[in-house]
Amino acid sequence: MNALILAAGYGRRMGDITRTTAKPLLPVNGKPVIQHLSEQLFATDEIRRLTVITNAFYHAQFESWTASLNRNDTVLLNDGSTDNDNRLGAIADLKLAAELDPPQGPLLVMAGDNIYTFPLARFIAFQQGKGTDCVVARHLPDIEKLRKTGVVSLDENDRIVDFEEKPENPKSEYGVPCMYILTETSLSLIGEYLESFGNDRARSDAPGHFIAWLCRRVPVHAMRFDEPLHCIGDMASYERAQRAFQGA
Repeated sequence: MNALILAAGYGRRMGDITRTTAKPLLPVNGKPVIQHLSEQLFATDEIRRLTVITNAFYHAQFESWTASLNRNDTVLLNDGSTDNDNRLGAIADLKLAAELDPPQGPLLVMAGDNIYTFPLARFIAFQQGKGTDCVVARHLPDIEKLRKTGVVSLDENDRIVDFEEKPENPKSEYGVPCMYILTETSLSLIGEYLESFGNDRARSDAPGHFIAWLCRRVPVHAMRFDEPLHCIGDMASYERAQRAFQGA
């Protein structure tokens, strides 16, 4: 299995700090956020190659990071965007990465600004058992947090029966962060998805919109988890992540 980290955003909610440093390269507990992710991925012993897609503005920074890894199984792609106004969006970046570096099997997709605290091998084993597209779903009883993420309803077999992106009135207490395993067949549907919404920036950016569209066409399952998730979206969440690791 190959993995893809989406790291082409501009982190504008972070303020001045991301004017000089890409959000996934910000340090947490002495190493970049993306370093936490890459180590978690390769620790599964299931990932053959890691692809990172970024933009032209931060590309040189990620080149320095990939060079520091001294690995030949990490690929860096540039989506060509130069600022927040001409960014492609996460779903369009996913499509581009799959075209430039075809995965040859299921692809584990992650946002570059989340740090998980459960072993990712658990998610890979879950997907291998289901054989379908899969997402992770964290139990999240805080309604305000649910309103800021994708929310999923599941049947007794963990198949998604409803998915809403940032709903005002969430139907369940399971929030879905951006970590998916997508089959080659479903990856090939991204072009159709993007064409169906034209130039709607919101629909090409938040990746949960694609999952909501996909689960109405093919079976998609969700692995439930309760462990903490550090989602770095603004300075407050970044500071919380730093404190959490300092206290670990």
